[in-house]
Amino acid sequence: MSSDVQSNSALYCPVCGVELQRQQDAFLCRACARAWPTRDGIASFRETDVYGGDDPRPEFRALLEDIRQRGWDEAVHHRLPRANRERYRDIFDPRLADWFYVIDIGARGRALDLGSEWGGLSMRLAKLFDDVVAVDSVWERIEFARMLFEHEGLGNVTQVHAGIGELPLARESFDLIVIGDWFEWAALWGDERDPAVAQRSVLTKLHSLLRAGGTLCLTVRNRCALSAMLGRIRRRTGQGGLRHSAAGYRRLLTAAGFAEVEGLAAFPSHSHPRMLVPLADPSRLAWATELSLARRARKLSGPARLAHLVSRRRAVARLACSLSESFVFAARRPGWEGARACPAAPAPGATSLPRQLRERITDEWADLGLGGPRPSSISVVQFSGNWERGGKVNWFAFIERAESPALVAKIARAPAEAERVSNEHEALAWLCSLDASVGRHVPRPLARWDIDGHLVSLQQSVPGRPLTGQLGRESADAAVVRALRMCLPFLTDLALQTRRDLPRGAGHPCLSALIDRALSEATSPRYPERTRELLRGLAGLAQEGQETRCAPFTVTHHGDMSAGDLLADGNGFRVIDWEWSVREGLPFADLVCVGISVASMSGSHTIAATMQALTADDAQGAPFETVSELGRAYCASLGLSEGARRPLAAAALLNLMLRMPNSRLSVLQLTLPSDDVPPIAAAGALLGMRAR
Repeated sequence: MSSDVQSNSALYCPVCGVELQRQQDAFLCRACARAWPTRDGIASFRETDVYGGDDPRPEFRALLEDIRQRGWDEAVHHRLPRANRERYRDIFDPRLADWFYVIDIGARGRALDLGSEWGGLSMRLAKLFDDVVAVDSVWERIEFARMLFEHEGLGNVTQVHAGIGELPLARESFDLIVIGDWFEWAALWGDERDPAVAQRSVLTKLHSLLRAGGTLCLTVRNRCALSAMLGRIRRRTGQGGLRHSAAGYRRLLTAAGFAEVEGLAAFPSHSHPRMLVPLADPSRLAWATELSLARRARKLSGPARLAHLVSRRRAVARLACSLSESFVFAARRPGWEGARACPAAPAPGATSLPRQLRERITDEWADLGLGGPRPSSISVVQFSGNWERGGKVNWFAFIERAESPALVAKIARAPAEAERVSNEHEALAWLCSLDASVGRHVPRPLARWDIDGHLVSLQQSVPGRPLTGQLGRESADAAVVRALRMCLPFLTDLALQTRRDLPRGAGHPCLSALIDRALSEATSPRYPERTRELLRGLAGLAQEGQETRCAPFTVTHHGDMSAGDLLADGNGFRVIDWEWSVREGLPFADLVCVGISVASMSGSHTIAATMQALTADDAQGAPFETVSELGRAYCASLGLSEGARRPLAAAALLNLMLRMPNSRLSVLQLTLPSDDVPPIAAAGALLGMRAR
């Protein structure tokens, strides 16, 4: 980063507190005559690097050299994910700062990222605050972050090479301070070697840097996490690290003078939060743990599977509040209420979206048609989605002390996501107006609001657990049969009730759009020839179906029906997540999606066999004979010919690959060379069949 960018925040002498004067290659304190050098325009207040755990410098030196030789895009976005996927996620995961939208921040003027490491969080804060100071004690990480900020065009980040003992920052100068994993290694940053004393000293120091009403955000790991309980992490390490329980962190913050301490459990971790759950009510954590594990139960083993089984017993599952892997704590310097009332604090966004959502639900409770008295308390749990990439999240609202959510709020900020959320809301209203054989299997939409520039679709929560968590240890083949048997009556009723015959000689609009898109993508140089060949082959099959009018009518289809979208309990099942729904859709498409989704949990060979069974007349061997029977039964109920199944299955694959860029069936995954990649196997099975 250029030197003029680095001078956008004043620095102060860490010894006497006087503002430092910038010289050509140093920062000078005129009061005590001390001077600190600059390196590439960045102030350096440390002669040696400090880090906790393994030495990160060799890795970053190699990465920096790779950037110099190959360029940023090739080294960072192509080679780094293959060499160290976790490191790439730690830098670019768009959920890094999702907690920002869940807690009340107040003013958004100036933020401090203390222990900024490779700059991922600072990059996100720079898009939310006017000015960001990023402090780290490892020079190689600072150098990488400098390149990152340059590449992102961020001119409001000031980098500093320093430790906690020599912070060149003024008192009461920040609205937000964020502390990451380094907090457990606080003893390495200063002169105090006792970890507990060092952590208290750090919090006292940070308290003095916050303005009245400012927020300290602590993103930390749990001493009592399941991994720690199993002995993989010790409370104290040989290098001076120290972690605490949720109660321990709360006591530390309170003792340092912070008020309004608010805790969130982060699942699966604070650096990649898929769920953020308030710690105040253990029953919410029990529900969140069960849902989180249920969605990937077939992939679990050992301790994680044990936790999943335990979580199914609600009384025991309350222990989840002490076993979650990591936490996010927000605490305020006293003066919070006064700062919120201060005209200098910006009104938009000063109150968190969860608070605004709770107030809106309470105010309009009577109009929602849920019955009962207006609730006195509503808590919100964030689940899935992210705010930065796509700008969409799902929130679950719990009423009073209920153990299960009553409402689901789908919230979108980006225009594309807002369009999909709006599409789902309209689709649900349409489906609920149909016969009960369809309407009772989908959520009921309640309201559509605009809250602080965000589109909110409020739906009634439906009971049941994701099918992915109920497949147990049965074979994937049997699981496919079970899933198809479960949803076949619903899909048949849906198709029959939404069927619209096409004019004689007219092509199917959905098929036409898919064929055009696939042929266009097949000419793109960004894909290898193998991917382009698959796209051309699938488009050719779909074109055969168009020419023979294999689908002379349209139906409403879900568009992305997977095992995770099927919720089942003793009273039946429901289908959720209709944002990709299309009214002029393809018959047979959702049946293929379900089969592929369930089969993908076990490997590509099962997907290939499932595709063959769904599209062939003479599938051999159980359970694929049953799968083939289900496919024929669906076609017969809609009056489709046997020859329609293969081109419709090809179109279903194209629909997933081209419309779902983040799906595991994405066309981008077809670029991988392995024959074991599920979509390659599925497409290969389809293309390898003899033409009828």
